[in-house]
Amino acid sequence: MRVLFLGSNDLKKYNKGHQLFKNKIGKYWNVLFYGQDHIHNGTNKVPDIVNKYGPFDLIMTYHYKRCGCYEGMREVDIKKVHFVMDYVPKIEGIDQAVNYDQIRLSEIVFRKHEYDLFFALNVDAKKRMIENGFNNIFVLPFCVDIDWFVPGANSKSIDIIFPATRWLSLYERRESIKIYLDSMGKYKVNTRKFTGQSYINTLGTAKILVNSLNRWNTLNYKILEGMSCGAMLLTEPPFDLDLSEIKDGEHLVLFEGIEDMRKKIDYYLKNDSEREKIAKAGQKFVRENHNTDVRAKQMIEIVERELFNG
Repeated sequence: MRVLFLGSNDLKKYNKGHQLFKNKIGKYWNVLFYGQDHIHNGTNKVPDIVNKYGPFDLIMTYHYKRCGCYEGMREVDIKKVHFVMDYVPKIEGIDQAVNYDQIRLSEIVFRKHEYDLFFALNVDAKKRMIENGFNNIFVLPFCVDIDWFVPGANSKSIDIIFPATRWLSLYERRESIKIYLDSMGKYKVNTRKFTGQSYINTLGTAKILVNSLNRWNTLNYKILEGMSCGAMLLTEPPFDLDLSEIKDGEHLVLFEGIEDMRKKIDYYLKNDSEREKIAKAGQKFVRENHNTDVRAKQMIEIVERELFNG
């Protein structure tokens, strides 16, 4: 399968997990990445790109913001697949740059390019897409590149980390969690925002990684990345956790509200063996079942079955 993947190189961005998954597809298919910080010859006209670098069996794009600038995709007779990263409505009463109507902007791109198949990161996005008239949608949850997010040292130097982006429009509870964690003077706490290699290195030094979800309570990359690096994950309950088969009390620990978070931090920092048992079980489960290889193979099986009668 020869694939043209349009869009920017996300290794240059804050969250590298998106590009690490895309790169893994290239392990199984012959993929040409075209766009910002990839090959780019100055044109965003898809027929010209295909004529120069083709032929291709499949065109893939990822997130409407990365592919909206491309023109003429309808003009090429090639199957098209899109990965839906964000599909949420504008939140009324909040005025922030990040607060935009992602559903409306996504649909402009979806209809412009006429995709044959979509992958949504969670069941909530799939449900919204179906309600808005789209079909051939498959849920493909987050995954983690276990060659990048490697286990840290057995000796953990930080009690608690909370490396969270704090966009109040999307993550309404994170600021209050940060303020509370910073007040826990009896523990070594780090609530800085980390990026790149420092983020990966820090995940491996923590006893507990605290995670707060967006206002729709969906799974995020940090859950899998932290577990892969060996921190015990303490997170708000994702509504779609069952989809991953990750279990509370076995692979991670759930909390609801700051007081519950405080009690569980105190308990698991006093009970090292219980904390480490959960951390190691979660690490093993995530690295075996939610790595980029597993997810790429799942995606490939769906595409070949649905679009190529494979």
